[in-house]
Parts: sequence; C-alpha cells; structure tokens
Amino acid sequence: MEKKGIGRPSTYSSSIKTIRDRGYAKISQKKLVPTELGMTVDSFLGQNLANLIDAQFTAGMESSLDAIAHGEKKWQPFLINWNQTYFSPALTQAKLVLPEFDYKPKGTTTPSGYKCPVCSSNLEQYDYEKDKESKSLLRCSNPQSRNKSDHKQVVFFRTRNGNWWSKKFGELGESKSQQNTNKKSPSTKKSSPIKLKSRQK
Repeated sequence: MEKKGIGRPSTYSSSIKTIRDRGYAKISQKKLVPTELGMTVDSFLGQNLANLIDAQFTAGMESSLDAIAHGEKKWQPFLINWNQTYFSPALTQAKLVLPEFDYKPKGTTTPSGYKCPVCSSNLEQYDYEKDKESKSLLRCSNPQSRNKSDHKQVVFFRTRNGNWWSKKFGELGESKSQQNTNKKSPSTKKSSPIKLKSRQK
C-alpha cells in the first residue's frame, strides 16, 4: 500500500483490521493472505467496479485529498465531480449485478501423500476457517467412504511439532508398535514392598 501511494501509515492498521474482520484476509504463518471470500470479492470488483479499485485511481485521490488539506484545491468541486463521474455510476452498476452474485463459503482440499487407514484411499488435507482462524485436518478423500461409521475417527490434526495425529490411529508415519506405545499412559504399576529381615537378638 505504501509503495503504491495508497492510504496513510495512520490508516494501515485499521484497514488491515477491517479486511480481517470481514473475512477478506487472514493471518497465516505471520503473513496476511487473502481468503476464498476475499479473492471472490476482488474478482467481482475487478469485473464490475474496476475504476474504483484501480491503484493509480486511489493514489490520485490521496494526492487530491492532500492538496485539499493544504488549501491547494477546493473540496466541493472535487467531491461533486467524483460523485457524478465515479461513485454514482459505480453504485448503479453494482445494484444491477449484485442480485446475480452468489457466494457460499467452503473449505479447500489438497491431496496428501498418506493413505486412509481404513479403506486405503488417499487422505486429503482439508483447510477451513473457524472463529476467523485458519485450521487444517486430514480426512479420507473418498466422500462415500467418509460418511460411513467406520470412518468417523479417520481425522488427523496437526500437532505442535507439525505432524499429523489421530486419537485412534496415532501419528502418521509411525509403525503399529510405536502407535501402541504412544497411546499407552505412563506405567503406574507399584513396585512390591521390600521386606526387611528382623535382626536376631
């Protein structure tokens, strides 16, 4: 934004907060990345209101507002011209095409290199959003098998060290003996008491 002359340092934080609150972008690995909704809205605006989201147009507006703030330009003619030339036509266009716009949020899937432990189909990574946070899990890629009762626990979640783990099947990549070892709780078996021999008098 700064390189393109859009916005001001004092507005960057609030602008980022707004697009995050509306679900247009999310924080992933300490980076701001667009969501599916954000990409859809950007595509819609690019097709129908291209002039209003053009970086050069926005930067030109910023320059005009600076000139108004310094008393170099009158604000009334500027706003009247902007409203008649850009805003009103754009608003009319948006009202015409908006009823045709339909968006239903959905998660995205990516193939993984793992096999389903039940039916041997490929596992897929399912990325979704919950409470405005990005989340991921692995599940069976076969939708028919996925709905069966024996697949209810075929769900793997990310661990803190970045591996995939399931409550029933353990960590992916482990042998069955390792999985059984990891599932077992620490031994609580008590040692037998030591009998002390009494001294003979």
